[in-house]
Amino acid sequence: MDVRLEGADEMNLLGLFMRSALDARRETLDRVQPSGAIAMTAGAMSVTLDFAPDRLTIRKGVDDDARAHVTGSLEALIEVARGSNAPLLRRQAKVSGNPLALLPLSKVFKQTAPDGRSPAREAAA
Repeated sequence: MDVRLEGADEMNLLGLFMRSALDARRETLDRVQPSGAIAMTAGAMSVTLDFAPDRLTIRKGVDDDARAHVTGSLEALIEVARGSNAPLLRRQAKVSGNPLALLPLSKVFKQTAPDGRSPAREAAA
């Protein structure tokens, strides 16, 4: 899956972080195939992840057509991106819209760490 950053010169830290995190997980993105738009907000920074069959476009701001919206501190969203649900359980990150729209994206983060290792396999070892 091609990971693109729209308006890279004006992109906020959250968008740059998401590009790096998802670019490192391209194989898992191809396998899981998230679809539609998902918005994320950390403090004053917002991005929309727009998933198409062969491409992910990351845009600054929140699109009105986003299926779900995840809001929290940057630290909480980083923890979620590392595969932890703890920020959601502690209410440091909140989901609005359709939470089921986030399941494919959560699988991407849970199944593969950025270095290619699987957190589930490492826990079993």
